[in-house]
Amino acid sequence: MASVLGFNRSTMSYKPLPSKDGDLAKRMKELAAKHRRFGLPRIYYLLKREGAVKSKSRAERVYKNKRLQLKYRKRKKQMKVVRVPFEKAKRPNEIWSFDFVSDRAGERNLRCLTIVDDCSKRT
Repeated sequence: MASVLGFNRSTMSYKPLPSKDGDLAKRMKELAAKHRRFGLPRIYYLLKREGAVKSKSRAERVYKNKRLQLKYRKRKKQMKVVRVPFEKAKRPNEIWSFDFVSDRAGERNLRCLTIVDDCSKRT
């Protein structure tokens, strides 16, 4: 039958050995639960310090099999300054606002400084 399928006869009698990663996986899960923001490099460092793991490739394999990869969190945008509402103008000539306005006509640029009284809305 093996010759018909095209592979070796010894493959038919192969029995996989049980994994020795049980203790390592358990300890890795404990560390990942305790330190939620630690990724593989820091967890590997802790395990190596404890003497639980020697090779980084073994730690990587167990880490990926247990799906302990960090979920990337989207940062909430925060305002850079505290905004304070402006006072309203109660009479003319009290508060003025200004801004630059630009326009392009053909090849000529036009830039103007506009100044407006906030109470009467006059320029």
